[in-house]
Amino acid sequence: MKNVILGLALISSAAMSSAYACSAPEAQFIGIVKNATAECTYEIEFTMYNPSMVCPLSIDEALTVYTDKSCTLKNGDQVSGVLVVKDGNLEIE
Repeated sequence: MKNVILGLALISSAAMSSAYACSAPEAQFIGIVKNATAECTYEIEFTMYNPSMVCPLSIDEALTVYTDKSCTLKNGDQVSGVLVVKDGNLEIE
């Protein structure tokens, strides 16, 4: 009986570890908009940056120029969300 329980525990732990494989690096953030342009792009000055424990996105990868789809952000506006790499592109969710 012990062997059956041990076997089931090993199988379930292997299944759990594969379920948490890194598929999309991500990080939670809070920041301030800086360098907003008339072309609806901006940069973020992070005031809080927490990479995922399972699939971390390094802050170096996050320091980039973002596109404001609504084109409403101004310098000094607060932004927050989750940065995720999808199909090779960095997106804010």
